[in-house]
Amino acid sequence: SLIPASTVDDLTKFVSDLRDRTVMALKKPDVQKLRLKYASGEAIICEKMGFEWKLVKPINAKADRTAVEELIADLADMKADRFIDEDVDDLSVYGLSQPRMEVTVSLDDGKEQSLMVGKEEGDLVYVKTDQSKSVFMVDAKIMDKLTKQPSDLRDKTVMEFDREIVDKVALKKSRSI
Repeated sequence: SLIPASTVDDLTKFVSDLRDRTVMALKKPDVQKLRLKYASGEAIICEKMGFEWKLVKPINAKADRTAVEELIADLADMKADRFIDEDVDDLSVYGLSQPRMEVTVSLDDGKEQSLMVGKEEGDLVYVKTDQSKSVFMVDAKIMDKLTKQPSDLRDKTVMEFDREIVDKVALKKSRSI
């Protein structure tokens, strides 16, 4: 008796094909604080205040809610491309003993989760969370998403007002001296 080739493909799986590829198990609404710390020692910290985000380090300013929440979504959506090592003794092999950057999120239950980013190899980069002994490789494009300047996360609104209640706008030009 013959069976379709697709059935054989469905039955021929490696363990890694069946593993959950989620690197950080995050729910965006649970994140209350975000810290990006770079190898240079620079750090950016954002904290959630009600429904808004505030940039608290290196400057104190209103944060761009969309930019911060997109960054958190990128972390939550990150998937392992490869599973490297289950029980790492020497993190330096992967560039993780002195990571290029570390991202830490504080959750509303008081717990924290951290992600260390190591060296790149081809189009992948080594990462490790504090929640697991495993080292993963993820798409190196995540570095473009995680590498931020304070201005990338700062709210750029010049003037806030509710357009629904504005009846009139007057522009006044000052005289040149």
